[in-house]
Amino acid sequence: MRAKIFITEINFCIETKDQNKNQKSEFRDYFFINSGFEKLDFRALKHVERAKRRLPRDLDHDKADKARARIEDILLQIYKAQGNNTEVVKILDKQRKRQSDFDEVVKLWLERAEFVDDKIGDLQEALEYAQKYSLRVPTADCFFAFAKHHVTVEKDFQKGLKYGYDASQIYEEVLGERSKKTISVKVALAKAHLLNDEKSTALSMLLKSQKNIEFAFGIVSDEAAENFELVGSIHLHNGHPDKALKSFNQAIEIFSVLNPKHSRLPRLRELVKSLRNHPDFQADDPQNTTKNRQSFKNY
Repeated sequence: MRAKIFITEINFCIETKDQNKNQKSEFRDYFFINSGFEKLDFRALKHVERAKRRLPRDLDHDKADKARARIEDILLQIYKAQGNNTEVVKILDKQRKRQSDFDEVVKLWLERAEFVDDKIGDLQEALEYAQKYSLRVPTADCFFAFAKHHVTVEKDFQKGLKYGYDASQIYEEVLGERSKKTISVKVALAKAHLLNDEKSTALSMLLKSQKNIEFAFGIVSDEAAENFELVGSIHLHNGHPDKALKSFNQAIEIFSVLNPKHSRLPRLRELVKSLRNHPDFQADDPQNTTKNRQSFKNY
């Protein structure tokens, strides 16, 4: 298994005086973390340790702090790729303790919850902190995190839906119905209803969300295509192959523009092929059902 680590440059820049010309020149020292390291390959860590040792000692406090922060961010990236949750948590704790922005503190608590066993404990810490300082959007972020945990981990759909709707209400009041956070939580709520075998509710929510998804994320976006795909799946399950085919074609059209080799395309094309070849299927097969979206070709 290979862990992807983006190529990262640690760039230390200091000014030194040239002894001969008595002019200031710039000294740069570059260290690269190569992409594609094996999960247990520690060459990346060695590069970072080398960078830490080579950090110029005469940097002013601001530049030194920025350099150390970059090293810390890269270490965090490496530890996440290696699955070293203990070190990830240590770095997140350091970042949280020196963070002065209240919203960022909540984000760090929520991120920390992803790497510990007691996820509920960290989510509760984040929620209490957000409510203590009357942070409405961070409070909604906490509700959304609780919702996802209850639905995906504990399979407690009722509790998950309650937290989800609480988050949705705050997002809509503060950010508006077309904000990405509002839309994301509503789509997640639709998926929770679907998992709870409430297909009609899920379908209604997804159909209502489509225009807002296109407004916030773009007509040509993974989010828009994925919503069409999910709608098509529900139509197919409900015994409406004509509606399913229309939705699947819309999803295929968008995914194809985004990436002709998109990972979702093989499955969708196989579904469409099966629908066209089904002996009981007699509905028209609209090849390009995404209304007047010739502009796709311009993306």
